[in-house]
Amino acid sequence: MDGDGTPDDCEADCNGNAIPDDEDIASGTSTDCDANGVPDDCQALEDCDGDGFLDLCALLPGTGLATRYWDNDRRLGPPSLIRVEPRIEFDAENGFPVPDGYDDYFTIEWSGSLVSKVTGSHRLRFEADDRFRAWIDGRVVLGSTSEPEEPGTGSGSVDIDLVAGQPVAFRAVFTEYTGNARCRLWWTVPGEREAIIPISAFTPAVDRDGDGVIDLCASTDCNGNGLPDDFDLLQGGSDCNADGVLDECQPEIDCDGDLIPDQCVAGELGILGAYFRSQGEDRFSELMLGRLDDTVFFEWGGGSPAALLPDDNFAVRWTGTFVADQTGLHRFRAQADDGLRIWIDDVQVVDEWEDGGAGPDFDFELDLVAGDRRAIRVEYYESGGDATVRLRLRTPADSDYATVPMANLRPIVDRDGDGLADACAVDCDGDGVSDATAIATGLAEDCNGNGIPDACDIGFEGDAVVAWWRFDEPSDLGRDSGPLGLHLDVSNAGATSMTPVDVIPRTGDLDLGAATFDFSSRLMTLDPDRDLSLVERRFTAEAWVRIDELADDASTPAQRQWLFQRKNPTSDGRIEWAFLVQSGNIHEVCDLGVFGDGPFPTGRQLAMVLGTGSGVAGDKWCVLSDLQIEDGDWHHVSIGWDPVRSEVRFELDGEVDVQRFENRGLNSNAHRFAVGAHVNESGVWNQGIRGLVDEARIRLGLTPLEEMLDRPYDATSADVDGDAIPDECDDGGCLGDLDGDGTVGGGDLGVLFVQWGGPGSGDFDGDGIVGGGDLGILFVGWGPCL
Repeated sequence: MDGDGTPDDCEADCNGNAIPDDEDIASGTSTDCDANGVPDDCQALEDCDGDGFLDLCALLPGTGLATRYWDNDRRLGPPSLIRVEPRIEFDAENGFPVPDGYDDYFTIEWSGSLVSKVTGSHRLRFEADDRFRAWIDGRVVLGSTSEPEEPGTGSGSVDIDLVAGQPVAFRAVFTEYTGNARCRLWWTVPGEREAIIPISAFTPAVDRDGDGVIDLCASTDCNGNGLPDDFDLLQGGSDCNADGVLDECQPEIDCDGDLIPDQCVAGELGILGAYFRSQGEDRFSELMLGRLDDTVFFEWGGGSPAALLPDDNFAVRWTGTFVADQTGLHRFRAQADDGLRIWIDDVQVVDEWEDGGAGPDFDFELDLVAGDRRAIRVEYYESGGDATVRLRLRTPADSDYATVPMANLRPIVDRDGDGLADACAVDCDGDGVSDATAIATGLAEDCNGNGIPDACDIGFEGDAVVAWWRFDEPSDLGRDSGPLGLHLDVSNAGATSMTPVDVIPRTGDLDLGAATFDFSSRLMTLDPDRDLSLVERRFTAEAWVRIDELADDASTPAQRQWLFQRKNPTSDGRIEWAFLVQSGNIHEVCDLGVFGDGPFPTGRQLAMVLGTGSGVAGDKWCVLSDLQIEDGDWHHVSIGWDPVRSEVRFELDGEVDVQRFENRGLNSNAHRFAVGAHVNESGVWNQGIRGLVDEARIRLGLTPLEEMLDRPYDATSADVDGDAIPDECDDGGCLGDLDGDGTVGGGDLGVLFVQWGGPGSGDFDGDGIVGGGDLGILFVGWGPCL
């Protein structure tokens, strides 16, 4: 092929790709950064960050940018071409071509460091057809910072300060759709004319301290922002406990998931403020600072809350508990410039999420008794201009509004006042009362003092759920066994006795049936009270599925199979959230972005789809998992949605895949909810599950894997005699021996009468009340325990 007189199959092919090494290098299929004639991927040289560029070559200053090409417009799958390019300058129609084979629908990413020989303000300017975006030290500086632009010629400029000889991390992405492909990047150095940024200003890797080690190899990147953690910390990244680790990267000591270690807020007054840098519609893009604020009343003017935050494009999320110290009507008044949202006990009371000056007041009221505790969440963003947010209170004793006193605020959500964040307090039976509170107040017995109510100690008692469709009753297939009664209307779905298990491992209940679906059948509820509108908070959705018709590829909509979907059918952009168990070609219609680090879509991957609420069909974005269903067996699947950490946790038969995303806009609204089906813009139901679904369950929060339905409940204590008391507490006793002295007698009768009319250990018949039936059982057992 290269005309060198030697058959290709006789030439060296060190990487086994059926291309001779010299042709491999010449065509750009493999790199040879040290120009020794051997493809880099065949050399035993270090590539510490695994980016495909040898460290030796990536650190050579003035050699250009690490460049990756994808032969699709969404950066799906591995790059199809990797090489170093000297500059960002091409114009396919005017003599500056891109590589052969990249005509339409491709993507280029450049990365490395940028350095100037001059200190001062530099103007960067780009022209692009179609899209271009650039980052400096992780911050978008060029290109759209809101919703992705429509295809077409784009241009823009920005002034940035550079220090002579001090490199900054540089990254840029270009996307070509159709027509001419053009992209150029200029700069104006102080005292010089504008010019294309030269090769001498670029290096393929970043080594700020010049120690000869790539920064990402010398430090971790725990938050996945492409910047070393030590650099994030130097820039003021939040580290409230000063342990040298970014707060957002310590979930093991952040049990309530608010991105701030628990020890930083324990026992304090005030409210917790988490401060973020925004990136377009992703208002909470990057956590910059976590701190305790006395209250929510700030007038920053044209400035910012802290030095490490920009003057514009930042957001704050305040969370905590309001504790009333008076009885009566509490009137609240809120105002903001720009966007503001407020929730009380997860009920939204203010929704003004849009740009605008300090507009009208937004009022809401709470009728409280002294000592009442209410969870409060305030979200605010600043887009431009003045920055103001005010939350004021008028108590029953006040004649006017004033700032909410610090003494009435706690920086954790603690509705029961036990000193633990509710999300951290174990509630083994899902009744809404933490185990510690239930034991302390006598609502639950804990005979062995292990902190677990006896009922949970010896077996499964329940889980707090939003909805749970078991599909056990063919005559009432859509019945919801959860507390809200979100029963599903049935249309063409059927019932079957074929189930994934005989007994549900988590609960011990018999699994009596499943639901059958085809392309257009469904189970659906209008969800008028928005109980399944969940994208603003963490939730977990799980089920067993058996796919009888697997996707052949990722080329057509017919290959998609939707397990859960919450959507207004007037537009695909009005999806709130959806979970697909066969993704099909969903990646091709998510115009606002496709997130996922897995292989090129196969059509069989798990996927989650989110919409912005727009009437434009393409105004949605999706997250693709590496996990995929590839056979017709039963599989347990789940998604764990975490908008705080910007992650989706996919799970398939216990295997977990966590994918990060950039929030491109969410749509919390009143929509219909369907299981096993999808509705299109014309109101036609299609793309449903072709197979079976069983035990579909939705819970608030990120359900631990050990609490999934396919995991057995781990009882801490045994109850061999079946008296509902852990055996280690029996001390030779028996049913009716309430005082544990080995005899059913007068002492036990006294205990029973003390508990009479309420719950307690004397509830032998399990009806929830100590009464006459229990008295009869006690008399039957009167005398010494056998």
